[in-house]
Amino acid sequence: PLAELPLPRAALELLALADGPAPLGAHCALLQDPFWSDAAAELEVRSRAERQLRDLNRLAPSAGDFRHALARAEAAPENPVGSLSRRVQAASEHRRRAPARQGFAAWARHASEHLDILGWPGSRSLDSHEYQQRQHWRRLLDDFTALAVTGETPTWSEALTELRRLAADTVFQPRTPEAPIQILGVLEAAGLRFDALWVAGMSDARWPES
Repeated sequence: PLAELPLPRAALELLALADGPAPLGAHCALLQDPFWSDAAAELEVRSRAERQLRDLNRLAPSAGDFRHALARAEAAPENPVGSLSRRVQAASEHRRRAPARQGFAAWARHASEHLDILGWPGSRSLDSHEYQQRQHWRRLLDDFTALAVTGETPTWSEALTELRRLAADTVFQPRTPEAPIQILGVLEAAGLRFDALWVAGMSDARWPES
């Protein structure tokens, strides 16, 4: 599922950042995630911010706690002037300016703008699989935008829930070069012809289905 891949997962977590408290582990994972802003240059700041969050001893820090931890981490004397806390603050203000309810097309634009502010998918060059994930994400937003035909005007929380559902229902299969040996799942192998085939992990309880 697209929702379980690194780039889309980072996008969904960044979109949820201003949506309320989140488990400490989710905040820490986001600080360690390379797919937003400039993770390599911000390594020290992110590490200090994680320590700040852990020192709060809260199971579910708020979005405000996350912003304040970054601000304090960037305020350390040994830290060069950084933009990470400014990005997060700007994204928070962008979220606050949004209407309480609007159509899916408007929320799709809002999501794209929000991710741009936070520097998703990061500053480093993407490899082939990561690039394909970004292309699939764009198509996912097109599908999300198409929900505007329903005429509904959801809240951001409702819209984000629908976006997560679409991402969970979208299967991602990366394109790979032709190779003499391929490792495939059952769905990927459908309709293909083989000179030789090795079936692994087969049992009466797992595969094939009755």
